[in-house]
Amino acid sequence: MFLERALCQETQAPALKESIPVIVQDLHELDLFMPHLLTSKSGDEVFFAIKNDAALGTNVFEYLCGNQASLALPDRPLSFDYLLSARNNFLSLESFLDKADLYRSLALLAQRSGAYCFEFPFAIGQKRHLYACSCYSWPEKKALIVCLRRLKFFERYLLEYSEKTKRDFTTALLNKESCLAAINAIKSDDQAVVVFTDLNNFKLVNDIYGHLMGDKILRALADCFVSNKPDNALVFRFGGDEFVTIFRQSDIQKTQAWLDACAEQFSHGGNLGLPVSFSAGVCAMAPSIKTSLYLVRCADKAMYIAKKKDVPYYILNEEEALEIIKEDQNGF
Repeated sequence: MFLERALCQETQAPALKESIPVIVQDLHELDLFMPHLLTSKSGDEVFFAIKNDAALGTNVFEYLCGNQASLALPDRPLSFDYLLSARNNFLSLESFLDKADLYRSLALLAQRSGAYCFEFPFAIGQKRHLYACSCYSWPEKKALIVCLRRLKFFERYLLEYSEKTKRDFTTALLNKESCLAAINAIKSDDQAVVVFTDLNNFKLVNDIYGHLMGDKILRALADCFVSNKPDNALVFRFGGDEFVTIFRQSDIQKTQAWLDACAEQFSHGGNLGLPVSFSAGVCAMAPSIKTSLYLVRCADKAMYIAKKKDVPYYILNEEEALEIIKEDQNGF
C-alpha cells in the first residue's frame, strides 16, 4: 500500500524526498509494520521516519510517502524543534504545547509499541496553519513513524472566528483593537487623517427610550459613516458611542466633505426622529508627529473643542496638534 502510494505521488513531493533513506530503505518494511493503516485517497496524510534517540528534537524527518505539498510547509528539512518553535505559536498561548513533556512522552515509546497523537499550530508569514501529528513507535528500528496532516476545516473555522473577533457585535464595524493596530501602522510620511466622533445626547436616549433604541442609533451612525466613506477609509467603533475613522490616503478637504455629508444624513438621529447628533475632531498625520497613536488623542481633543464651539466638527492644525502632544508629554 505504502509503496504504491509513494510511486503514484512521486512527482508531488518536494525535493527533500530525494535524500538517501537512512531509517526505512524499503517501503515494504513499512507495509509489514503498519499493514492496516489507512490513508486518504488524496494523500493528505504524509508519513516520515525519525530516529527516537537523545536528539529527538533536532533529528531531521525522513520522507516516506504522501503528498508533501498538501502540508504547505516550507521546502526545508523538518524536525520537531523547527515545527514546534515558539515563533509558530500564533495562538499566543504560553502553555499550548510543552516540548519537553512531549519529547519525554515520545521517548517512552522507544521501548514498546504504541502511538502518541497531538496537534500544533504553524505560522508561515501571514498564513496560519494547524496540524495533526500521530507518532507510531517502531522499537526494532529505534524509530518513530510520524504522520502529519493539515487540519484544513479547523483552519477555516479559526480564520472565520478570528475575523469575527475583530468586529463589534452591535454595528458590525471593526473594533477598538483593530483600530489601534491600524493606527500603529501609520507612518510619519503617510497622508493619513484620523477622525474621532462622539454622539451628543446619547445617554439621554438610553435613559428615556432604552438601550435597544440606543443600539439603533449606533447602527444608524455606523451605516451613515460607511455609506459615505471613500474606499481608502476604515471605520471603527472605538467604544460606547465613540467612533474612529481613518483615511489612509486623503486630505483635509476630502475629510471635510465626508463629515458634511454625514452630518446632513444623520440629522435627527439618522431619521429616527430623536435629538441626537455627533461631534467630531480631525487630526492629520505630519512628519512632526513622531508617534501615530497621538492622532487618536489629538482627534479626541479636537472633538471636545467642537462640542464647546457647538459645531459638527473641528479640524486641528499641525501647531495645535503639537501643543496637545507637548501638554500630554509634560503631564498636563
